[in-house]
Amino acid sequence: MFSLTRVPHRRLNLLGDFDGLFGGLAPAVAESDNRFLPALDIVETGDGYEVRADLPGIKKENLSVNVEDNTLVIEAESRDESVEKDGNKVIKRERCIGKYRRALQINDAVDESAIRAHYHDGVLTVTLPRAAKAESKKIAVDIH
Repeated sequence: MFSLTRVPHRRLNLLGDFDGLFGGLAPAVAESDNRFLPALDIVETGDGYEVRADLPGIKKENLSVNVEDNTLVIEAESRDESVEKDGNKVIKRERCIGKYRRALQINDAVDESAIRAHYHDGVLTVTLPRAAKAESKKIAVDIH
């Protein structure tokens, strides 16, 4: 019988390159539950950032993207659709089935009200536009 082997979770800090945009990855894997880490890329664009997550086989209705307390949370669930029928049975399973979760901390450099998500062909793309910078103000100083 085939069984999945999980790699122990380690805390990652991706953002030396992104000037602290993301504070690191929140813990997303626990050995005691049935969760998996979807692969993701973080890309800096001209207007902000994109997070691309591979979620193969996930139906749109089993996917959620939320932003709470400066944290972008991607959750999804893959269900077992290979129910034994007509005498057929699964003898080996390599595809992950269960709950997916990734959490990324974001800071004030992102305009949370303008975040958008798009899901196509098993890839979730979350667009994180940069927040408008406060314009610098010149102040005249009187010297006596």
